[in-house]
Amino acid sequence: MYFSSKYYNDTMVFKVTDVVLSDLGIIQYKRGLASALSKQKVKNIIIDFERVKINNSDGLKTVLFAKRYTEGKGGKCSIVSPKPKVVSCMKKAGILNLFDIVSDKKEYQEIINDLSKVEKVKKPISEDVKVENKNVDND
Repeated sequence: MYFSSKYYNDTMVFKVTDVVLSDLGIIQYKRGLASALSKQKVKNIIIDFERVKINNSDGLKTVLFAKRYTEGKGGKCSIVSPKPKVVSCMKKAGILNLFDIVSDKKEYQEIINDLSKVEKVKKPISEDVKVENKNVDND
């Protein structure tokens, strides 16, 4: 499992690569997200879910963790490129409307470009973390 976080003032873009959010994957994801949040003051979170799979509704706890964090700061949580199964799970759980969903890659790139234009930020602060994940099924 691989985490990448970039910070644009009070916004963090959190990308997760190659993970199934079930059991061990959920624990590692929440630890990675919590670790990234501790590095910088964050109000808004954009989570790139393009390479994330959710096997069941337990995996949704990870996005709710991020949502609760942003609500506590008066910010918002967005999810980028969720797979259809993720969207379906979120609909069934009744939480889809709690998040800004960005499905279009061009729209996502525009958001990143807008964040990059903020005067105070010349270059985003970045951090990459790789977590060994041998016990999670990536089918």
